[in-house]
Amino acid sequence: MNSDELLTSLRSEVALPDDATAQRLYAQATSERRLLRGRFVIVIALVVTAAIAGVLSTALDSQTTHPARGQTTQQVGGHLRLFVPVTDVNITRSGHAVTSISFTVRDANIPDAMLAIQVLKKDDGQIVFEERVPMMNTGSTDPDTPVSVWSGTLSPSDWTGGCQDAEYMINAAVYPAGLAIDDPFKSTMTDRSYNFASFTCNGG
Repeated sequence: MNSDELLTSLRSEVALPDDATAQRLYAQATSERRLLRGRFVIVIALVVTAAIAGVLSTALDSQTTHPARGQTTQQVGGHLRLFVPVTDVNITRSGHAVTSISFTVRDANIPDAMLAIQVLKKDDGQIVFEERVPMMNTGSTDPDTPVSVWSGTLSPSDWTGGCQDAEYMINAAVYPAGLAIDDPFKSTMTDRSYNFASFTCNGG
């Protein structure tokens, strides 16, 4: 007797379950399958929710949008500080040498403000020029208008070493005029813009 004949013989000797037993077994099997499927869907939903929450939390911790004026902020030492918008940057050259850099700084966060300007050489971080100037208070209450503005021009002839064949960068920091701050570029009480202008001063 081969294996097929043996299985046929064994099956013929086992009585088939009645209708009630068959329905009960079927209901039990499908119920367990639905339960497992439901648990699996719940686990997947929890994982996806946690992942989305983590991404949103990271994004909000690092960068958000200023609610009033649509400007970018950054978390610094537990404080939200504004990235100062620097516009109208104009670098004037005579031949390859830079003769002047003009720009405008607008701050929407600090009225009655002072502006700190810093020019550095990129290769060694040497500060070749620093200046602090008062900003104009616009008195604006319009959420789309800055409260402090400054426009001016820098001249490389005023820098330490003058206009060298090197790469330079300019930083800006805005802080309350009545606040004594040793280093506006490290204080959590200032709004800042790093490297808003980068250029080679006397490159060929």
